[in-house]
This record gives sequence, C-alpha cells and structure tokens, in this order.
Amino acid sequence: MNNENLKNLTEQLRAIGIDSTGFELSRFICFKPESFCLIKNIPMAGETLSVQLYFEREVDTAIYKLLYYDALLNKPKQTAEGEINGIDIPELEKSLSAIDWTIVFKSTFEVNEKRNEKEDQLVIEQIEMIIEQLETLEKTDSGHTISSTLKSKYWSAIPGHEIFVLTGLVKTKPDIMQRFYFLDGHTAININEAVRFLQNRWQEKQYNAKRKKQDHQSEQKELIIKHGSGKHKNKILGKRNASTKNNKNQS
Repeated sequence: MNNENLKNLTEQLRAIGIDSTGFELSRFICFKPESFCLIKNIPMAGETLSVQLYFEREVDTAIYKLLYYDALLNKPKQTAEGEINGIDIPELEKSLSAIDWTIVFKSTFEVNEKRNEKEDQLVIEQIEMIIEQLETLEKTDSGHTISSTLKSKYWSAIPGHEIFVLTGLVKTKPDIMQRFYFLDGHTAININEAVRFLQNRWQEKQYNAKRKKQDHQSEQKELIIKHGSGKHKNKILGKRNASTKNNKNQS
C-alpha cells in the first residue's frame, strides 16, 4: 500500500472538515478496487448530513484520488399521529426508541461476555412485538410509508442492520442534495460551506413552495370574484330561467 497516498488522502479529508482515520481508507484500498465510496453521517442539531466521498484509482500510477463528494441533507420529519390499521404510531415509535439497536445489530459477541438472560428475553419479546406492528402497518399504503420511515430512522445508520433486515430498507430521497468536486489548482468546498449552501437551498425551496401556495390562493380568489361562487351562479341562472318561463306564459 502506498502510505504517502494514504496520508495525502487523509489530510485532504481533514482539510474539508472530515475527521477520518487512516484505517477507514486503507480497509478499502487494500482490496485494490478501481473505485470506492466512503460514507460519513454527521448529526447536526436534529438534522442529518450524509457525506458520500468518491475515490478512484489512476490507471498509470495506481494512486487513489478524491474526485468529489455528495452532500445530502435530511431535515427532521414528524411521524404521523394517531392510529393506522389499529397500530398506535407514537407508541410504536416510543418502543423503537427504547431499544439499543447497536447491540441488536452487533455482528459478534465474546463468549465470556456477561449478559442478563432475563433482560435479553424481554428485549427479544419487545422486538418481536415491534416487527409484528410494522408488518401490520405495511398492509396499508399510508402505513407502509410510515413503517419505512421508522425503519430508516432507527436502523439505517447502524452498521450490520443489513444482515438482519434481508429485504433492505427503503431509501428515502434526501430533502436537499448537491455534488462538490475536487479540481486541481482549486480550493475544495469544505463541509461547513456545503452545509450553508444546502441550508440556503432548503430555505429557497420552502420560500418557493409558500409563494406557489399564495399565488394559487390568489388565483382562486380572483376566479370567485370574476365568475362568482357556484351558488351565486345557480341563483342567477334560476332567476333567468324563471323570467324566460314567465315571458313564454304571457305570450
């Protein structure tokens, strides 16, 4: 392995605000892939920033270069209130949050590791109940969406979940996403700058949605003023029809 290349990549990551150990990169590089992706999830005041860094090996030199990274920002979403298909959604989420899923999805346990069998059994029973409720939710369209959201929220960021959740999680589309490139001779956009850019795009998105809603409401008001409501139109038509009828009878 080219240690100088590994050192340069690590320093390049730190320069943009990504703390990474040499092992994170070397575990990919030692397999000598043509390219690989390093994913870093960064919690930020209730939001989640996922940074996906793409590396590629040069054919002539076999040196790995950092080409670009995708920054994906997800805003916190409120889970639906009430019941769906007999499942109390807030209570289900409360049960999900009470489980230490890092332990559940842990790949191996030491033989001499001390475990409390009674507590473990209670956790297993709780998980079985949660899975049954998620399956019940998935029998309806609206419930299926909520089930996928809850699974992603509590499982997707935990290493090893894919071993247990064989069908995979539904990947939700990020609220805001942008790609940032590394070009020779140019200073790369760091993570803090990327976050400010994404936040600005989010605000712009919200502003445009609000403006679109206001424009739609204004158009509806103008139509009502111009043509009148349905009841008003029927009333006018009723008077016209009655007048026509009287005229015919008189003639």
